[in-house]
Amino acid sequence: MALVDKHYGYVKIGDSRKKTTEVVFRVNVIEAGLYYNATTQILKDATELGQLLLSVEDLSAGSMMGKGVRLTTVDDAVTFPLPNDDVYLFDKLGVSYVAGTDGYSMTIPARDTAAYTVADDGVTVVTGLADAVDDFIARFNAIVIGKNTLAASVEKITVVS
Repeated sequence: MALVDKHYGYVKIGDSRKKTTEVVFRVNVIEAGLYYNATTQILKDATELGQLLLSVEDLSAGSMMGKGVRLTTVDDAVTFPLPNDDVYLFDKLGVSYVAGTDGYSMTIPARDTAAYTVADDGVTVVTGLADAVDDFIARFNAIVIGKNTLAASVEKITVVS
């Protein structure tokens, strides 16, 4: 296994149909760092990556809906589960959480049935019985925020498929 960091610049563009797409390209770590560490958008735009992102905007008649740099860490030696492993993306855990008065939900695909216990209702994941569940909740609650910038709190986890 070899974990490799890849940095990408991106511009999210919207069109007249209210559809969005992203222009994404890989950039070197130095340029990604310069852009990311700049403290204002003016300073970000002054970096070479910022200038490239502005050039993408200049070439598009669409609305710039967002732009920036992202880091993705990939395992270049990973393989897919075997067909007999019966691991499928549609087998999900649903996570419901709140931040202030706003409610949110997300899913975790390819659930590992050995990592949690289900309540008698056959849907709700029981907390306090599995380290994987309790660790997830503690870590999630420690750093995730909502659109309103308030701290998030997991309300429940369910089997959704």
